Amino acid sequence: FISTPITMVLFAVGGIATYYLVNFGKTLDNGVIIDLLSVEKELIYDYISWHLILYISISLLIPIIIEFILVKYAILFSNKIIIGFPLTCLIIAVIHNIPQKLDFLGRPMLDYPPFKHFYVTQQFLTKYNFYTNQTKTKHDLTTTYTLEFTPTLNDPLTVVLVIGESMRGDINSLNGYTEYNNMPFLTSRPHLVSFPKAKSSATTTRVAIPYMLTNATPPDFEKAMNTKGIISLFKKLGFKTSWIGNQGLFGYYDANYASNALEADFIISNNDIRIHLNQKLIYDENLLPYVRNRLNEVKSNHLLVVHLIGSHWHFNNRYPDSFCHKLTPTCTSFSVSEVTNQELLNSYHNTVVYTDHVLNLILQELDTKNAILLYASDHGFSLNEQNIFGNAYEGPNIPKEQLTIEMFSWVSDQFLQNNK
Repeated sequence: FISTPITMVLFAVGGIATYYLVNFGKTLDNGVIIDLLSVEKELIYDYISWHLILYISISLLIPIIIEFILVKYAILFSNKIIIGFPLTCLIIAVIHNIPQKLDFLGRPMLDYPPFKHFYVTQQFLTKYNFYTNQTKTKHDLTTTYTLEFTPTLNDPLTVVLVIGESMRGDINSLNGYTEYNNMPFLTSRPHLVSFPKAKSSATTTRVAIPYMLTNATPPDFEKAMNTKGIISLFKKLGFKTSWIGNQGLFGYYDANYASNALEADFIISNNDIRIHLNQKLIYDENLLPYVRNRLNEVKSNHLLVVHLIGSHWHFNNRYPDSFCHKLTPTCTSFSVSEVTNQELLNSYHNTVVYTDHVLNLILQELDTKNAILLYASDHGFSLNEQNIFGNAYEGPNIPKEQLTIEMFSWVSDQFLQNNK
């Protein structure tokens, strides 16, 4: 009654872990658990295929065969020994932290299942406990620091922060990438400065954004969760504040950066837009009417945060079929192991070109205003470098592609005239 369900669960988790390792280069670590538990259900579907069911089914055959042998030939085995001894060893190993002390082939036993499954789950629950109770009483920086804003003229100032998604800085034409001009609009814009050495604070959206919006620095995630962010600072300075996003705010374990968004006076998330447009798949371009309306409604100083879906996997779902600036061939499968590296890169570049198009439309709304815009991606993304795909890696050897991000600033002509 005890060993059979535990064994089945462990082998099922092993099948899932093997599927993600083979198809996405993802090992089951803390970051992956955060990603799977906190990402929206609409985005989880992009990581699932019939291959996953196959991996789980094959994995479950092993304990089923073992159980069959134990039942059929019970006279040859003592169930108490067969079941009790391994369970006792496992409990002793976990209690005394033996997997972390012993190594196998130069790596701690903790890196291997089943120890790893237990360890990363425990680490997730302790390290990234999202401090739900504490977020209700966040530290307010405006009580610690004196803030001052002195406008040069009476022109209302519009400050736009665009939080991107999975956009890398090292394969971006803004930073000298020459194989393909994936940002044709922004590379031709004046008053735009890119920061090619920018790095992200984390490899997952749910961890990176609280760091981006507060004065906390890694690894002090508790401070990031328990400090009011820049939205509150701008409110203290008399700015109207808005949040318009194409990612969810109130899903499971979303309380971390949702609490930052809730500091704003005006909030629209992708669920609001889905209901309004009566469609499930929302493209970043669908945010523009809401951005335009909000910019026109607010006549005073204004901070607007725009949260894009950007280059989130599956890449082909991030831009409409009607979008004409497309490289081909692109990914036709949800399993990365079934597409070529060139198809993968083409699809990724298409998401960047589409983001360039969306950002240019936002800048067109700001051209005639006294405005400044800052864009920064939450994290980078591995595109099969060293056979690793995706993001959400943690530990001492995080792939550099997952930390290298695009970040740039832009100012309008009027802002430049007012602030020479």
